[in-house]
Amino acid sequence: MKYLTATAILIFFCFSAAASNANQLYIWTDKSGETHITQEPPPEGVQSNSVIEYTPQPEKEVKRYEQQQQIEFETQRLDQRRQEALAARKKADEARREAQQARIEADTVTRKAQEYIDTHNQNQYMRRAFKYDRRKAAEGADAAQEKALEAEKRAQTAEEEAQAAAQRLQQALQQTPLTDQNRGQ
Repeated sequence: MKYLTATAILIFFCFSAAASNANQLYIWTDKSGETHITQEPPPEGVQSNSVIEYTPQPEKEVKRYEQQQQIEFETQRLDQRRQEALAARKKADEARREAQQARIEADTVTRKAQEYIDTHNQNQYMRRAFKYDRRKAAEGADAAQEKALEAEKRAQTAEEEAQAAAQRLQQALQQTPLTDQNRGQ
């Protein structure tokens, strides 16, 4: 119903701009289910869903209303760009923190694996006896390093997305016809 009312208001401005002297809009639905908005009453036997009373407005008022609508549209567009940029920045910051944590963990695992390998690689007997354990330690370190690299790549991608969102916001700010006062900055 809100959509119909908004549509009726828009039509009202169109009709009033045409200097129509009618002061009612009828909203009605025909037998096939199609909704109509007219200045004439519905045909006989069809009940009107609603009637909107209005006073035709001068063209100056219509222009002012259109400008106000444009300002609201631009404000919403800028707010959407701001929200996108903020969300992208948060995602990039979180990805950076995760990458830093993964790097710390990888370096710790690598250091511990290297210490284990060094302590169990001192002679031929230890090399043979702990061959499997040393290999597992090295594989664990490699896996941790790979995980850290993947996290760093995700962080880089998120940072690029955040920069792109910030650029889209900047372009929207530059392209908007709003004054600084109307931008809500």
